[in-house]
This record gives sequence, structure tokens and C-alpha cells, in this order.
Amino acid sequence: MILVTGSNGQLGLSIQKIFKKENLICTDSSTFNIVHLEQCDLFFQKHNPQAVINCAAYTNVGNAETDQENCYLINANGTKNLALLCSKYDVPLIHISTDYVFDGTKITPYTELDQTNPLNIYGKSKQLSEKYLLENCSTAIILRTSWLYSDVKTNFFTTMKKLFETKNEIPVIYDQEGTPTFCDDLALTIREILPQIKKGSQEIYHY
Repeated sequence: MILVTGSNGQLGLSIQKIFKKENLICTDSSTFNIVHLEQCDLFFQKHNPQAVINCAAYTNVGNAETDQENCYLINANGTKNLALLCSKYDVPLIHISTDYVFDGTKITPYTELDQTNPLNIYGKSKQLSEKYLLENCSTAIILRTSWLYSDVKTNFFTTMKKLFETKNEIPVIYDQEGTPTFCDDLALTIREILPQIKKGSQEIYHY
């Protein structure tokens, strides 16, 4: 069984669609809150997951600047808790990270070897989550991705689609660059990676 945290988010819903649901343990903060280590440990003992996909995260980039405590608590400390548990029970962990760990000044695509340099609280919290993961989990995959979208939930794609149904012209900011990533594609990649994870390996991939 594969434990999926944050399963009600965009990526979590795509994972439920792409994977066979009977092989998943789907959780959200009400059933498996990653900030509570002892409660999560009891959950591990009860359900005995064979792998973990961590989709749980504080993702509101703007609010993170004023809600720093919760942002770090979920993204950094929560990931550390998962890393400790996965190490304790010898379970591989796939952690979803972000391009916000970089400063965005590079004019060519970032590689996994580039130095991180986050500019905001969200990016710094995800950078710390990666650090905690690598320090505390012996079998770990970090997947950095960007600008997730799907046909569910509210995102740039669904917002634009809805606006274009009623408007001929839409004002949109043009001072940001990103790589829109379809959640179903990322879920397919995670499904392909899982059986190939080698025990004791730590790897970072950009998707």
C-alpha cells in the first residue's frame, strides 16, 4: 500500500485517478496531519505503508509571507516528520518540491545541480523541507515541479477557461515565467518512478 498525503489537492486527486485506488491509502490533514509526529507514527503502525508520496504542503505563496509559522510548520517540519518515519520503518519517500527553491534569474532551464536560492518564505520553507528530507531519510526522491494545473480545483488553467467563456479580453500579469505542469502527467511519472527506487538512494529530479 502507498500512503498519499494531501490526497485532496490537485496532484493528490490525479494520483488517485492514475494509480489503482485499492493500492492507495489516501489521507488529508484530518486523517494524517504531518505536523504531529506521534499521531503519524501510530498511523504507520496501523496501516504499514510500503511507500509514501508527500503531496501535503502549504502552497499559498502570497499568504506565506505573513503566515510564516504555519508555512514552515507544514512544509519544513511536516516533511521532517515524514522523513523520520520513513527512515524508522524503512519506507521510500517521494517528496514534491518546487521551482521556488531557485531565484529565477537564470535564463536557461535549471538543472538538479544548480544552487538553490529562494527569494520568498514559501521557497525557503520548501528548500528547508528538502534539507530535512535528505538529512533524515535514507531512501528519498525529491521531485521539483512548477505551476501545477488540472481540470479540477482552482488554478490558472481553470480560471482562464472560465473567464474566456464570458469575456473577449482578459488582463493577465506578464512579469512572471513558469512551466505549466499537468498533474496527470506528473502522477504518471511518479507511478513510473516508484518501482524503480533503489533502497538507500537519494535523488532529485526536475519535472
